[in-house]
This record gives sequence, structure tokens and C-alpha cells, in this order.
Amino acid sequence: MIPIDIIHKVYNATCAVGVITAPSLDDLLQTHKTGGFEIIGSGFLCRSTTVITNRHVVEAMNAYLAQHSLSDNRMAAQFNFFIGDGMEQCYAPITRLCVVKQPVEADIALFEVERLDEDPEDFKEAVQPLTIIENVKSLELGQEIGIAGFPYGQVLHADPHADAAIPIADRNVVRMGPILQQGIISGFRPWQRTYGIREILLDARIAGGMSGSPVFWQQSGTVVGVVYGTHETVVGHAVPIDSIRVTAWCGMIDSGKTDLVEAQIKYIEE
Repeated sequence: MIPIDIIHKVYNATCAVGVITAPSLDDLLQTHKTGGFEIIGSGFLCRSTTVITNRHVVEAMNAYLAQHSLSDNRMAAQFNFFIGDGMEQCYAPITRLCVVKQPVEADIALFEVERLDEDPEDFKEAVQPLTIIENVKSLELGQEIGIAGFPYGQVLHADPHADAAIPIADRNVVRMGPILQQGIISGFRPWQRTYGIREILLDARIAGGMSGSPVFWQQSGTVVGVVYGTHETVVGHAVPIDSIRVTAWCGMIDSGKTDLVEAQIKYIEE
């Protein structure tokens, strides 16, 4: 069982990644309709202003903007965080996007969010980055993991008891926050416990909208991978990450790069 304090920590750092479709942010916060924010995927904080997600989530978000003739300033991360026994919601505008180009199997993107001075103090205190595993060589077959993300986007947020004639986008939001799943590491690709691991296979339930979700150790909340897909809902697929890779990516973002090349990341041989 995942400790409740770990659940709270992971939930607070996990976000829905998407596009604001309401006329304004104020309108979105006041209407509480699912149609005000189009959830494209999931993500999580690795630094106070840096979110990790999937490359294909960013590509889908850009495609949505183009299809609906919306500007880039509509992109945002939606955080839902615990306050006592309840949850609150806050949006952080996305200010810069960076994607990992090589290797192709590294379905990873990062983006910067703006944390505003006027953000609620509860949000500033509760929403903190997650710890990343130091090295993927620490991964073991059978380790118990958890996943937090937003399967099916708006569908699981919408009132299921509303009149069926009412479109999902017009229904009231009746659930906040991500969905928690748990399972084990069931395999690696290739089959070797080194930093050469390109993919983690998971015995866990994955659905559309969970792309970009953190894969974390159940007892500590330490992130070991990023969900990017599933095979017939039986086997989950995740990109392995560690602090060495994330530190290198963040350093490239800080230097102004928008394309991240994983081959530039160096490990020190033991």
C-alpha cells in the first residue's frame, strides 16, 4: 500500500497538460465546466518551474492549437493539490517548450511554467517537485511502483449522471486530481540493468491521457520513469529517467535550447 503522505506529494506535483479553451482564465475558474480546459496528457514537476511530459503530448498540444486557431499563450498546466481533506485547483501558464529529439525512443519533452506572485500561498507551499532516481542502474525487476495521471482526459472529470444529451465539455467537473494506479516493473528493454536501458515495461493499467505520468517507487515517491504508452492495456511502457539525465536536460533548457539531444548526456563509469 502506498503511504498517504507519498500519495499527497505525488498528486500535488502531477499536472494535467493542455489548452485553455474558455474565453479567459477567470471564466474557466468560475464556470467549473470540463470544456474550459482541454486535457491533452499528464506531466509532473522535476524543478519548481519545470515539468516533464512526453514529446507526443507536446506535439498533440501544438496540433490542437493549430486546429482551433488558438495562440500559444493558451497552453497551461493544471495542478490539483491537497488542502486538508479537500483539494484546490490552480493553473500555471506554459512559457517555453523543449523536446528530446534523439534517440527517438526517448519520448520526452520538458516545459517551463510561470509561477505567479499572486498564486495562492497554499499552492506555493503544497506544489513541489518530485525527487528523481539518481541512476537507472538502480532499477530492479519486480519493484513496486505507482503511477499518477489523467486517463481519458475530461471524461473522468465530467458528471457521469448528467443527461446523456449534454456533451462532455458542457458537464460540470465532479472530480479533481489525477488517478492513482499501482503495479510492478515487469521488464526492461534491452534486458540489462545499466544506464543503457531504453524502456521500462510495467504491470499496470494505462489509458490515453496518462502519457507523461510519473512512474514512482511506492514507499518513497521517487520517480524512475515517464509513461508514454501501453500495449492492449496489458503492458505499460515508460521511458526511464534519472537525475543525471534530468539535470542535463534542465541545463540545456536554461541555456536557451529548444531541442534536447540525449546523446550529449554523460555518465561517469564506475
